[in-house]
Amino acid sequence: MRYKHIIWDWNGTLLNDAGLSVEIFNEMLENSGREKISIEEYQNNFCFPVSEFYRKYGFRIDNDEFSRISKFYIESYNSRCFECELREGIRNFLEEAKSAGITQSILSAYEKSCLKSAVRYYGIEKYFIRIDGLDNIYAESKLSLGLGMIEELKSSQELCKEEIILIGDTTHDNEVAKALGIKSVLMLGGHNSPNKLKGTRIPVFNGVKELEEYILGTADNKNIKET
Repeated sequence: MRYKHIIWDWNGTLLNDAGLSVEIFNEMLENSGREKISIEEYQNNFCFPVSEFYRKYGFRIDNDEFSRISKFYIESYNSRCFECELREGIRNFLEEAKSAGITQSILSAYEKSCLKSAVRYYGIEKYFIRIDGLDNIYAESKLSLGLGMIEELKSSQELCKEEIILIGDTTHDNEVAKALGIKSVLMLGGHNSPNKLKGTRIPVFNGVKELEEYILGTADNKNIKET
């Protein structure tokens, strides 16, 4: 078996919430007198830390302004997040991975208590040995969380970095994986566009079935989008 542990991103990877994020961001733009954007533009420009994304669209990122818009976003998101569905096929994949003896965790820039509540709501908590989110609402880098997670996995699970893979939907997920010294793959349909993801030059998958074949070692290489 190629991998013994999967680190999952949450937003846009396990949870199909990019559309909701665009709706809320467009409400923020309209409230400030700016033009709305398409989901394609959002996916082409979304980045971490999220403050830099906001800055691209003219929002001031001083402490008061960033705090205000972050609070608006997270309150709007939390009030509607259960409108979103898990990515198609993901429940089956989680079960197949567990049956294959692969342990799994979640590493997210989403606030930790909200993240855990969401995982419980969707009934998939049983698949994860660890669920890590940030201790604030500002969606900064999750690198420091990842470093702690890797050390814990190496200690408690006796894993080496070559046995761990991170699955995400943004270029930031790839950046985090590189900094952690582990492999990563990315999923289309999340918070970054195909062009941005292909620029990472790592495997990029259309759907969960292709991902499942790759992780469980039965991938047909012609189905893997690598550049």
